[in-house]
Amino acid sequence: MRKPLLIISSLLMLLSCHRPAKQPHIVLTVMTSAHPYFQAVIAEWQHLSQIHGFTLSLMDPNFDNARLMKIVEDLIIRRPDGIAFAPLDSRMAVKMLRKIKEAGIPVIAYNINPSEPVAPTVVGEDLQGGQLAGETAAAEWKKIHSGSSPRIGIVGQVGIAEVDKREQGFLEGVRKVFPQAVLLQEVNGYGVRDKALRAAEDMLQAHPDLDIAFGINDDSALAIVDAVREIGLKQVLVAGIGGSEPIIKELLKPESPLKVAVANPPKDIADAGWALLQQVLQGDSSYRLQHLPFVKIVPEQALEWLKAQYPSKEGDQR
Repeated sequence: MRKPLLIISSLLMLLSCHRPAKQPHIVLTVMTSAHPYFQAVIAEWQHLSQIHGFTLSLMDPNFDNARLMKIVEDLIIRRPDGIAFAPLDSRMAVKMLRKIKEAGIPVIAYNINPSEPVAPTVVGEDLQGGQLAGETAAAEWKKIHSGSSPRIGIVGQVGIAEVDKREQGFLEGVRKVFPQAVLLQEVNGYGVRDKALRAAEDMLQAHPDLDIAFGINDDSALAIVDAVREIGLKQVLVAGIGGSEPIIKELLKPESPLKVAVANPPKDIADAGWALLQQVLQGDSSYRLQHLPFVKIVPEQALEWLKAQYPSKEGDQR
């Protein structure tokens, strides 16, 4: 009777050897899933999960740091195999990332650089992006108003270091062409379109002589465009950081006040984030900071950009 038992035991061992391995569980957090930029980041991570065979979960605090902390506490209990973490604030990020690391969970940060070197991080070059937008806006303004220095307004977002760099860079870029350019007002649009619209309306009504208005993300720039049209200020040139479908549509309209779009590539930052997380999963958790340059979108290449970085919006050709 031993022989059948040996056969059964061998078969069980053989079946266990060929049992499919459990897929790694990766969690992606975003600042908000309502923005086209993060929708594109999510889409690329979903694509990466199919290629590399991991299960992806999404966590969205919708710009709420208290909610993000609860997400962190929940993740520590759930213990996924890895986390790609999008902070909402560079200072709060340090505490949250430390909690994750102390729990022994592999983690990288992206999109916002924590104020201390606590985890491997990939971010856009926000100062460079702002400078590129400012120089381009100044060059566009100079085509029509070569002899006068422009008056500037900014719809920003308070409390985010990366946004501060974009605003600083924009002013530096404009003043590289027009050293006497004046900042008339900076308002807080909170990074979302409805609040940015109210802020842009207030700014333009207070300064109807404003020449160049800068929006720090898609929603802010589009809100300025809406406000310019509502108030009827024909002279305002709008520049923004963002490369989503609504921005591209505006850029391609000859009559649109939006003349400058500079973008942080969402697909590229997702790919770089996954590459960085793979290194951490393989045991290399040493700190490193990777910067990705912003890109100027010109109308002639705008649709090509959209297909490359926002494939779900213009037909996924993968």
